[in-house]
Amino acid sequence: MRRGVAFKFRKLRLTEKEQDDVVMAVLANYLEHTDRKSPHYVPGLTRNHELAFALCYVATHFVLDLLSQEQAAAILEFCEERLERTPRRKSRK
Repeated sequence: MRRGVAFKFRKLRLTEKEQDDVVMAVLANYLEHTDRKSPHYVPGLTRNHELAFALCYVATHFVLDLLSQEQAAAILEFCEERLERTPRRKSRK
């Protein structure tokens, strides 16, 4: 999905630069959580695609001020707990 679609779906009129800024902030957040030296490191995040998607999705809403820090943390905590209890599907190869 093109990033502009996500913004348009929420009726957010952002310039290309504003969209780029959001994307860069979300990517920086993802990199922070996948860096083993970071205090925010989440083990296995690069292999857990559902949690990685949730992290980026919630981070996008946080960067756009659609969620508070407390709301974002609560959502991610819920996702992490739920995904830890959900059996992993075997990939089809």
